Amino acid sequence: MRASLKAAFNVNVSESKCKRAKKIILEKLEDSFSDEYNKLVAYTNELKLSNPGSDVIINLSKDALEEGKRRFLRMYICFQAMKFGFKNGLRPFIGLDGTFLKGKAKGQLLVVVDQDSANHFYLLAWAIIDKETKLTWKWFLGHMQTSLDLKMGKGITFISDMQKGLIDSIQTVLPESHFRFYIKSMSQVEHDGKEAVEDLLKYPPKCWSMAFFDTVCKNQSVDKNLTESFIAWILQARHKPIIKMLEDIGIKVMNMINEHEAEVMTWGNEYSPKTMELYNQFMRIALKCHINGNTDNGHEGMGYLWHSMSSCNLCVIAQESGSSKSDSLVPYQRGLSPNLFT
Repeated sequence: MRASLKAAFNVNVSESKCKRAKKIILEKLEDSFSDEYNKLVAYTNELKLSNPGSDVIINLSKDALEEGKRRFLRMYICFQAMKFGFKNGLRPFIGLDGTFLKGKAKGQLLVVVDQDSANHFYLLAWAIIDKETKLTWKWFLGHMQTSLDLKMGKGITFISDMQKGLIDSIQTVLPESHFRFYIKSMSQVEHDGKEAVEDLLKYPPKCWSMAFFDTVCKNQSVDKNLTESFIAWILQARHKPIIKMLEDIGIKVMNMINEHEAEVMTWGNEYSPKTMELYNQFMRIALKCHINGNTDNGHEGMGYLWHSMSSCNLCVIAQESGSSKSDSLVPYQRGLSPNLFT
């Protein structure tokens, strides 16, 4: 602090004065953290008035209310603008994650993040909770289900860590949805050796293997970039009192959407450059596929990818169990058309 004051204002301040100033600042901050929780109900009402159609829900502790006290329990926010964006152009690929608040008042922030056609993250909803449990995840997913009109989750793919209670909550609230785990890149799995591969094989392949992914989602990602990028993006906000934190997140998201809208105006056509790049990539793959007619009105498509199994730990384990050869032709899923991947 002394060095910063000297550099900024060219003044010399004693160490004792710096300590007294720091104490005063911390006391004011502590009062600010407590005071903002008392203003949350009014803040919630203001958000609803200024953002018609948004879902802003605050829960108070029932136990505290029975004692004549008001104690914050949890809060959920999903703005109308985010609902509109999801329903009118985003992929049905949703990342779920939670992170700890860094301020004086402890708790956790749950986030729902999607991805647009330019591969930018797109915040859908967020919540402040006391702790991460099956109950709080079920509560959060239930409100998200209503906000985004997900029904039973058909056609939706979720991706997340194996957070406490999350998988059971998804299966309860959105039983028709698909689920993926975050995993290390295959190169990292290979580097970590056979034990890492064997650990991965303990989990259902549909949660991490591209061969089993739902083709409606059109996103093959299994890494944490989607949610981790967003959480890192709001790192400074997580240190602030709750209303200041929520305001910071809201303003950052609003400015981000404006920047992305300006970027869209530079496109040469109605499709993003990322979308066209992916489309052309899979068109080249499709040109290598063979189409075989099986009836007057039907056909069957088959493509092949040469894969060296002798250098792949996943395949070595399968080979040791007698279920593969050292090198093999791995067929693509039958009957796929290139537009499934655009």
